[in-house]
Amino acid sequence: MKRTIAIALALLMLAGIFAACGKKKAETDNTAGTGNNTAQTTDSTQQGADTSDSLHGGELSNALIAQSGNPSFFSLKPEQVNPSDSKIFRVAVASEPASLNPLITGSTSALYPTTFMYDTLVQYNIDTNEIIPWLATEWEWTTDTTIVLKLRDDVYSHMGDHYTAHDAVYSIQWGYDTPALASYVSSVIDIDNTKALDDYTVQIGLKASNPFFILELARICYVQVVQASVEKIGGRDSDAAKDTSLYATGAYALQKWNKGVGFETLRNDNWWHDTVPYYKGINVFFVNDATARAFGVEAGDYDYAQDCQLETILSAIGIDADHKGFLVDNYFMVSLTFNSNQELFKSKEVRQAIAMAINYDACNTVAYKGYGVVPESIFPPTLEWYSAPKEGDENYARYDVEGAKQKLVEAGYPNGFEFDLLVFGGDGGCTTIAEILQNNLKEVGITCNLKPYDPATFNEIILSNDWYCHINGIPGYNPIRALIKLDPNRAMNEGRGHCGSNWYDGEGGNDYIHDLVNTCLTNPDLSDSKDDFAELQTIVRKYIPFIVVTEGVTGGVIASDITNVGIACAGSASAYFAFYEADYLK
Repeated sequence: MKRTIAIALALLMLAGIFAACGKKKAETDNTAGTGNNTAQTTDSTQQGADTSDSLHGGELSNALIAQSGNPSFFSLKPEQVNPSDSKIFRVAVASEPASLNPLITGSTSALYPTTFMYDTLVQYNIDTNEIIPWLATEWEWTTDTTIVLKLRDDVYSHMGDHYTAHDAVYSIQWGYDTPALASYVSSVIDIDNTKALDDYTVQIGLKASNPFFILELARICYVQVVQASVEKIGGRDSDAAKDTSLYATGAYALQKWNKGVGFETLRNDNWWHDTVPYYKGINVFFVNDATARAFGVEAGDYDYAQDCQLETILSAIGIDADHKGFLVDNYFMVSLTFNSNQELFKSKEVRQAIAMAINYDACNTVAYKGYGVVPESIFPPTLEWYSAPKEGDENYARYDVEGAKQKLVEAGYPNGFEFDLLVFGGDGGCTTIAEILQNNLKEVGITCNLKPYDPATFNEIILSNDWYCHINGIPGYNPIRALIKLDPNRAMNEGRGHCGSNWYDGEGGNDYIHDLVNTCLTNPDLSDSKDDFAELQTIVRKYIPFIVVTEGVTGGVIASDITNVGIACAGSASAYFAFYEADYLK
């Protein structure tokens, strides 16, 4: 029986390419049919206009726009049609990555246009909150800080080299050694306790208990490569390693990278999965101008334009023409984090004043045209560990200018104060929202100096104690990052932008918060920990160690005749692919 598969794009890099498939042959040659060192170029005119393969079904629904204040997850049910022998899916993206390997650059620009060439150990279905086995077929927590995963034995790189547990360790080590990935990998992984137990069993050690870590293994910073292939091209530090992805194992293999223009891939005919991707290839084009990307779809130059301007997307929605726009919740929580180890932000009244000075609706309106979410929590309202404010709670994460001024008086700063705000330069709405915050704070007498940094430098600074306050995004689909940030008993470099150890002066002190966080971390079963999650959110609304200002949306423009795709959001600013069995779409 044929099975279909859809690619859910983290931050919608691509529409699901693996929409319809036939069974893969039972036995295959060990060499990847299209993933070799010979660049096979494909004519970009071979695309959706070719009618040799019928695309059954109608157009994309006109009702893809998320309702204001309640963005919804969207997945277009892919049609079951035979894989195409000629169609090339053409994608326009905003920027050219510095490398085709996210383990090298660690930057978001490398994440979007390359991830369909890579596999991860697991995938995460954010729609059903399910972990999907991928290169790992099963796993078990042997201790609170050790997870053991069984791996497939039929995986090969695009160069034909066999993938084993030793390559899993090699891949993790590569990410561990990349400074820009420090807050994702080296601050989490106990590398000395990470090892191959046999050829198809890998043990991963963690520095602290984290039952949600299995979600992290779906992230692009944990893509898998094959060491033998890397060594064949000169090793990790070679220029060749930056300019190819042929050591990857994913569904599509690189054929040619035209610097400054784009790159071409073809279907990996020896991909391990028992389905065959629908499109023969994916061609990615680097188009800096968002309007040009969108109108390129209308002109027939591209099939999908990523990350278009909201105005362009909104104008394209609902039109009966050659292209349509859509928006989905991206689970990117733009947050303002305070370093309570700095004297200024030891004062909860100072933090409360800033929280009350923020016009949350204005941030949403300006940054996301009103289609984002003001979650009133550190977690997205769509996820099960979210808890809404209760009547009678002290909730300072609300807009109240006069209340903010009063809090400044209580804090001993009736005329305000001045501080530097570290701004994540990878955007995702952070820069725009930081500018709004700067104006909001000025209204109550606070001078906020914006200090934008590129992602790598930003990460280096926040892993130290040399900052006062920063604005960044955290992945809302996984509570671990918010939880670790809050634990006052952890070191500053254990959480991405840790809140420090002086933000809570309530009953029980830091040990109470530590125990509460630890309960949430060690009990992923919400039947046991939901009350603890709710209590922690109540405390955060009162003490304001950090604030989620808004939760964003993202989207793009896609050709109306593309019906064999699935579009979904997999969760964070550090976007990455997730591959889902189409059965969940039913």
